[in-house]
Amino acid sequence: MQGYQVVRTFFIKATYQKGKAVEHIFTEVAQWWCNEKGQEVQIARLRYSFSYYYDNWSLCSPLEVRKKNIVYEHITYGGIYPYCKVLPIFRRNGFNNDFYKTKKAYFGICFTDGEIEVSVLDSIKAYKEEGKAMQHCVYQNEYFDRKDSLILSATIKGERIETIEVSLTSLQIIQARGVKNQISEYHDRIISLVNANTHLILERMTA
Repeated sequence: MQGYQVVRTFFIKATYQKGKAVEHIFTEVAQWWCNEKGQEVQIARLRYSFSYYYDNWSLCSPLEVRKKNIVYEHITYGGIYPYCKVLPIFRRNGFNNDFYKTKKAYFGICFTDGEIEVSVLDSIKAYKEEGKAMQHCVYQNEYFDRKDSLILSATIKGERIETIEVSLTSLQIIQARGVKNQISEYHDRIISLVNANTHLILERMTA
């Protein structure tokens, strides 16, 4: 469709059983369409919203336009096709394919202590929004291009509290900053929460 960018997601499964030929399932499960005006359309099969697993799709359901829903915000942290074409506007706005190649394994990491929720920033757009909301340089200084850094956002009921930078080499927190690079009242709790969950990052490294 002219003037629109599309990201397509496919579900691939191979079933192995002794004495039988391998059975394969290959089907498209989602499409995300966007134009330079920021208009978005999500087309997808139904997905079970209360499932722990990312790939728990209702494969018999049709590909239809779906309302914006949290179940479609993090579809997969699996393989991303390395060769793609994007509209010029997306290049100008900071699309960086290297970011998705190097950081895709960590997309979807999210944990909470019951009040504070911490999640990985999983797009250049997310970095831009984080930088604007927090009034700091996480986007302007291109933290998404730092090979050793993983950036997470701490929120309470959807309100951003602090931005956290974690070293992928040492799994140590490099820094955690609130609005205008200040320390929030939740700083110590955020540090403790992230330190208690760095094993989730390590699990993705060794998967």
